[in-house]
Amino acid sequence: MKGQIVRRFMIGLLLISSTMLAQSSPFQPQPLVLTESRPVANACFGWALAVGDFNNDKTSDLAVSAPCTLENRAERVFIFYGRQTLQRTPNVTLSTREAGIGFGFALAASDWTRDGRTDLAVGAPEASNSEESLLDGRVIIYRGASNFGANSTTVRSPLPPDPDFLIGGRFGEPLASGDVDGDGTSDLIVGAWLMDTVVVLYGGNTIGSRRTILRGGIVGEQFGFAVAAGDINKDGFADILIGAPFGGPNGAGVVYIFLGGKSLSGRPNVMLPNPHPPANPEVADPTFASSLAVADINGDGYADAIVGSPNTSEGDPTESRPGRVYIYFGGPTLNSAPDLILQELDPQATSAFGYALAVGDLNGDGTADLAVSAIGATVGNRQRAGRVYLFYGGPAIGPNPNFILEPPSPEAGAEFGTAMAIGDLNRDGKPDLAVGAPGASRRAGQVFLYLGR
Repeated sequence: MKGQIVRRFMIGLLLISSTMLAQSSPFQPQPLVLTESRPVANACFGWALAVGDFNNDKTSDLAVSAPCTLENRAERVFIFYGRQTLQRTPNVTLSTREAGIGFGFALAASDWTRDGRTDLAVGAPEASNSEESLLDGRVIIYRGASNFGANSTTVRSPLPPDPDFLIGGRFGEPLASGDVDGDGTSDLIVGAWLMDTVVVLYGGNTIGSRRTILRGGIVGEQFGFAVAAGDINKDGFADILIGAPFGGPNGAGVVYIFLGGKSLSGRPNVMLPNPHPPANPEVADPTFASSLAVADINGDGYADAIVGSPNTSEGDPTESRPGRVYIYFGGPTLNSAPDLILQELDPQATSAFGYALAVGDLNGDGTADLAVSAIGATVGNRQRAGRVYLFYGGPAIGPNPNFILEPPSPEAGAEFGTAMAIGDLNRDGKPDLAVGAPGASRRAGQVFLYLGR
């Protein structure tokens, strides 16, 4: 599965600058800890997160997945309704009758059905379309409503499985959203990286009735391993960023950008190759472009492309380098070289800095900020406890973080930061940050909710 592929990182020590910890936090002192009503070991609660007003009460809600397969129950997605006093256990539980389909490996939220209500898309990339095939994948879309969860639509993979192996593309992981064709309705972007494919499902009364299929140029480059969308050139259309960690020169990773418009080109308009490829082209396991985000980080009015590269290689110690995040400033044209490179204060090759990215205005200055996770970071002597770095956006954004978050009780293997989401969940007008730690509590999982102040 995708998570297993990306998680192959060695674990090491990470030192933190005391001056950074002394900076003022944008959050209240202690986070809320969210769990299932009855936590179950190995459920991986907190694997994926999404924020949206699912029950149409004008307050953002939080969706949390627990997609790991258990013997006695199917995978689940939990909804925590936003309110002034937040409940620490879920209000709604979503599941399917079919277990083992990876239900919840990816989540996304937007209004794809043009009814003014936020819908939730749940990826199930390990579902099969028939008894003869494996890993075809599907997406289940739950329509926003006061009785959220009662009305859903399933979009099955439109891709035929490989005729020799009868294996599909894992359609349904990852997911992203944006108005690609400029018709005023969000479109759903679905990765199927096992077949080097991305499918754009155009929003409307019946989502999926119109679609565009984008394909990678190299077999096995994992085109679609990460996806994101935003208007980088400010033409009114959301552009699509597609990560291919094994694509580009020497297979060192590349980001393909398809510019939005009334119709999409079958070929990428822009390519961003790995700016720091391994010196040895034989080295495997590049991770450049395994995480993506889009937001106006420098406050110039253009959305920027944000590319994670959490680790370079585990196969050759001489090529193992610290994770980085590359930012390419948006504009009428986009440079193929990054404008800004972010790293940890004391970079370590094993912390997986850049594993997950989240964007939103956390400090209330009107400019998007960036949260970057390092799920392999050692906290104290607890390996893979995880850490999250906050970079405040604006014209003066620099390479060093403004604040660092650690779990209040670090736990080995928790992988704090596996998923992150930003939104105002307690209706106080201040954005909150949710951080998933699916490895916590014997992999039952937890979500830490940092309330803005």
